[in-house]
Amino acid sequence: QLHYLHFNQFKWQAIIVNYTHVFKVKDVVDLRILQPTAGHSNQLCFDVQVSQKQNYKLLDDQTTDLLVVGQVNSEAKKGFQQISIRSKAWGSVTVDTTKIVLIQGQKNEDFSWTPFSFSNALNGLSLNMQDGVLTVEVGETRMDILLHSDGQNSFLWPAVKKRPPGSTAMGILGQFLVSYEEKQVIPTGILEIQDKEVPASRETAVNYNDPNKPRVDCWLVPYQSVLGVNLSELTVVQT
Repeated sequence: QLHYLHFNQFKWQAIIVNYTHVFKVKDVVDLRILQPTAGHSNQLCFDVQVSQKQNYKLLDDQTTDLLVVGQVNSEAKKGFQQISIRSKAWGSVTVDTTKIVLIQGQKNEDFSWTPFSFSNALNGLSLNMQDGVLTVEVGETRMDILLHSDGQNSFLWPAVKKRPPGSTAMGILGQFLVSYEEKQVIPTGILEIQDKEVPASRETAVNYNDPNKPRVDCWLVPYQSVLGVNLSELTVVQT
């Protein structure tokens, strides 16, 4: 009888563990990031598994005091539901799928996803909305935030268009243009990225940097080979 009780206890524990595992899987969103490259027709791409409950550094440039943080979209299961651009010098711009909120000191301004233009010559910040694309310029950094629709759900996608020369920013979008060399194409791909050889495979990715969302060819590589850090190092506590 004692053996029977131990068996039931073990079985009950196994059910709890399996249920917890399923619950955690549902909290994770798989994102395939298309990485712009320098001097190559084929872009790089990499996969990251991000938690719906966590915020991630998309761009962290301490030399220009610029931090871009993103939270993934829990409904569309792709892209982001909120993106925040922050600077101690001028404030923050928080973007979600319904509005854009600009905070400068004690002043708050709300904008909708309709054409508008805003600029502040004192701090070099400008916002321009056109055709579902919000262009944010801060100094020598320019980023587009695109609003995409997927059935009944909408999501955001950030695309870095310009960076200061010599920038050493970190983040999921921290590497602006990456160079690589094809060391081997068949039977398996091997690329040299940042002086390291990494495995690569021919894949495709949806280019969410383009409003038309075309599917393009890319070399799929481990995300660490592009970002240079583990994903856990790119999490932030607060939005």
